[in-house]
Amino acid sequence: MRLIFLVLFASIAALAADVRLEKLPLWFEAHGGSFVSRGADYALSVSPDGAVLAVHGGTVRMSLVGSKGAARMEALEPLPGYATYFSGNTAGETFDTYGQVLGRSVYARIDMLFHGNENRLEYDFRLAPGANAHQIALAFDGAGRLEIDTRG
Repeated sequence: MRLIFLVLFASIAALAADVRLEKLPLWFEAHGGSFVSRGADYALSVSPDGAVLAVHGGTVRMSLVGSKGAARMEALEPLPGYATYFSGNTAGETFDTYGQVLGRSVYARIDMLFHGNENRLEYDFRLAPGANAHQIALAFDGAGRLEIDTRG
């Protein structure tokens, strides 16, 4: 009877953990000069020249066409938690977590902000007064087909 209770308790705890994981906001971890975000079915790396998304065995790279790649990446909105990764018997490596990553001056007078909307990734361009929005050009490599849905 005790073994059945422990197995049932472990199963309920695992189910509750899965539900909570889905409700966690998207976060970024600082890894050297880039930032990484991981989810149940994706890994995203954000760097001064764009982003790389690995999902379902495929990879899509978003590049900022015409950007000099000299943007400063800056973590914003520190979150109360941190991420720790363990490998074998070694001590885990711990990373601070952030709610947003800002690429300053990805184009002249234009910043790019990566953030989550609930648990979905979004990015915005922030233009300073007098900035030329026509500088912004994105290239996607590895995507078979791109579409913009009714929600943009």
